[in-house]
Amino acid sequence: MNKAGQIVIANINEKVSQLEDKLEKLIHERDELLSENMLLKQSQLRYEVEVKEWEKKYDTLKLAKSFVDGESNDSSEAKKKVARIVREIDKCIALLNR
Repeated sequence: MNKAGQIVIANINEKVSQLEDKLEKLIHERDELLSENMLLKQSQLRYEVEVKEWEKKYDTLKLAKSFVDGESNDSSEAKKKVARIVREIDKCIALLNR
């Protein structure tokens, strides 16, 4: 093989080596991003659960406040909420009886 052919092959080998290095870096970066994405999704789920818990606590406090205050407008709202809670309990009992 002549000198020019060897130079071309050496250049190709160098570029292939560079591409392999870039590929390794990209694979590593992808793995890190996938891991970070999974952690963020887990955090999001925890926060969603926490928000739902706070919403339930808030609704409970509103209900308790409406009973304490005894205002007519809040009173009807409280009755609706109690009726809704009773229906939910009835559904749970029905599911347990299956």
